[in-house]
Amino acid sequence: MKRTSLIFTGLLLSFILFTSCESDGKDPIPIHTEEENIAPYVRIKGFQTPVAATDIPNSSFEATVATPRDNVASWELSVRLESGDTETGPVVLTTVSLFPSAIAIPYTDIARALGIATDAVAAGDRIRFLGKATSTQGQEFTFEDYSSDITGTSEQLQAFNFVVEIE
Repeated sequence: MKRTSLIFTGLLLSFILFTSCESDGKDPIPIHTEEENIAPYVRIKGFQTPVAATDIPNSSFEATVATPRDNVASWELSVRLESGDTETGPVVLTTVSLFPSAIAIPYTDIARALGIATDAVAAGDRIRFLGKATSTQGQEFTFEDYSSDITGTSEQLQAFNFVVEIE
C-alpha cells in the first residue's frame, strides 16, 4: 500500500509540474502570423500539359495567375527549354502586377525569346517555367525559398517551378 501511494504521489507531482509549465516554453518556434512575415505566394491555374510538338506553332501557354493574400507586388515569369542534357535559358517572358490576371503567350514567342526556332522544340522536351514573386515590401522569392512540400507537386498550383511536357 505504501508503494502504491508513493507511485500515485509521484505521478501527481509529475502531472502538476508538467501542466504548470508556461505555454511559451512548450512552443519555442513562434508561428509567423504577422502579415510582414508571411511570404508572398502565387498560384497558377488552367495551363495545358502535355502539348503536342505539332501544336507548338499554333498554340499558346495560357493560364490564370492569382495570389491567396494581398502581399504580392509583382510576379515575374521566366522560361527555359530542357531538351535531353541541354538547357536553353532561362529568359524572362512577362511580369504581372495585377492579380488575378490571365496570361497568354504563344509558344512561337517563347521559342523566339529563347533564341531557337519553333521546330527545335520536339517531343520529349520540357518547357520549364520559373516564377519570382516580389512582396509588397520589396523582398524577392523564387522556388528555392519554398520547401518541396509546396513546390514539389503541380496539384498545389504553385507558380514558381512548373513544367509543360512536349509530346
